[in-house]
Amino acid sequence: MDRQYCITTPIGPDHVDIIQNYKRSVRRLDPRPNRVGVVTRKEIFTDHFAGDDMFEFVSSPPENRPNMHVYEIIAHNRENLRKWFLYKRDEDYVMWLDTDIEIIYSNTAKLLMEIAENDGSYGVINPVQSSVGQRPSFGLACCLMHRDILQLSRFYSSYFMSQNNQDGKVAHRIGETVIFLKIIEAMYNQINSKAKYDDLFHYLNYGEIPAVHHTSSSETKRHFIDKRKNAGKSLGKSYDEIRIKSTV
Repeated sequence: MDRQYCITTPIGPDHVDIIQNYKRSVRRLDPRPNRVGVVTRKEIFTDHFAGDDMFEFVSSPPENRPNMHVYEIIAHNRENLRKWFLYKRDEDYVMWLDTDIEIIYSNTAKLLMEIAENDGSYGVINPVQSSVGQRPSFGLACCLMHRDILQLSRFYSSYFMSQNNQDGKVAHRIGETVIFLKIIEAMYNQINSKAKYDDLFHYLNYGEIPAVHHTSSSETKRHFIDKRKNAGKSLGKSYDEIRIKSTV
């Protein structure tokens, strides 16, 4: 069973103070990743990662322009990391890991790969404590994906306009994670509509999860997400808008 994987991480200037903790989390993993791709400012990479062969500078964030939304910056960073992994690396798996996610158990990556392989899934989204609420967030802060699923989608941010009776039209932003997963959902339906076999093709798994610590959650809500069986099944109904397929 191949245990080769990479990690991809976008690092914003507001997370510089937790980079050392992030690096300790990465080095805690067993097996360790073959490579960690980082998108951040060049000076941040030089100050914190220079001389460390495990980490590779992928690109800088986009230059700010007037009215540029933070979702656009995040989408740009994640898309560059997606392309780096697909076209510069040969590993089967990539682990998306945000800077503010602290790995608790060294076997986290191994467990996520085992879940994916045992269930025939192409990825495992590991819920983390939301920074704005008490319920877990099913995003890409700590997520394992097979390279084949990254071929199906891309990261970008968009918005739609709605009429406000008092202020005219209002823009509603849609984050890069929701769009990325919704594209996969559409491709999932397309592939299965043309499939010549009965079993549905599993894409993402929201099953048993390892505990991680979201250090950006508020002090009163900061806690470990308990490792539990069928976590996706027990929590997932509130996240139908970004869930693809539950295999639990």
